[in-house]
Amino acid sequence: MTHGSHEHVYPVLPLQHAVLFPHIVMPFAVDRPQSVAAIEAVQTLKDTHVIVAVQRHPEPPHELDDLYPTATLAVVTRVVQRQENVLQMEFVFVDCFRDVVHAAIPALEPTYFTEITV
Repeated sequence: MTHGSHEHVYPVLPLQHAVLFPHIVMPFAVDRPQSVAAIEAVQTLKDTHVIVAVQRHPEPPHELDDLYPTATLAVVTRVVQRQENVLQMEFVFVDCFRDVVHAAIPALEPTYFTEITV
């Protein structure tokens, strides 16, 4: 670990059909239980950061191998409840990390958490 760096644990939000780049603001609507649980974890933890990982296939991920290993740290800037179990969010993507998803910590289903050093 380098001087001045800190380890943090963040929820993992799987997304489909997305290309994510740092410093870009993007809106997303999520309705799958795993995605809603990740955003609820962000709100419960009183932290606005989440790790956003893109799925390899359109089906909901069942294992970490269903996600690409390179992920993006994002700041959740807005969450609006649109319908029951549908959240509209806005993210600002901060930075990319390699192999972060394979280091994820299984937690209470349906959310995964991962630890990164920033």
